[in-house]
Amino acid sequence: MKTKKIIGLGIFLLITAYIVFIVKGGTEEKDKINWVTLEEAQELSAKAPKKIFIDVYAQWCTYCKKMDKEALRNPKVVDYINANYYAIKMDGEDTKKVMFKGKKTTYQDIVFDLFKVKAYPTLVFMDSGFNTHVSSEGYHSTDKLDFILRDFNEKNRVN
Repeated sequence: MKTKKIIGLGIFLLITAYIVFIVKGGTEEKDKINWVTLEEAQELSAKAPKKIFIDVYAQWCTYCKKMDKEALRNPKVVDYINANYYAIKMDGEDTKKVMFKGKKTTYQDIVFDLFKVKAYPTLVFMDSGFNTHVSSEGYHSTDKLDFILRDFNEKNRVN
């Protein structure tokens, strides 16, 4: 009889742990930006136009990591980006070949030649055709990032 109670308790605890894991996992996914590659963003934007948000970073950059942990995980910022932008993380030092506007290039070339990035992190905002852009260098707090996202979106209503 005691063994059955222990087994029953064990099964109950496993089911409870599984439910907590599923619920917690679902919440974490909801609080993440839907990052896509540059190629995916071009395909998506051709079908359903949205503005483009690009987080240009370097793997060694302390402030890039700080912004990832703080502003880019804030539920208000995450929800706004996911609703209004296609979001791309772009390693400014990546030399892997990618297709951009029908041409083979690298993230590094795009970052330095097109975006004229001089510091990390840099946030780049583009229209749905990847034509116009503005950029904002340096670390952004949650409030500053939220303001810039909304301001760019409001001022650039026409895709």
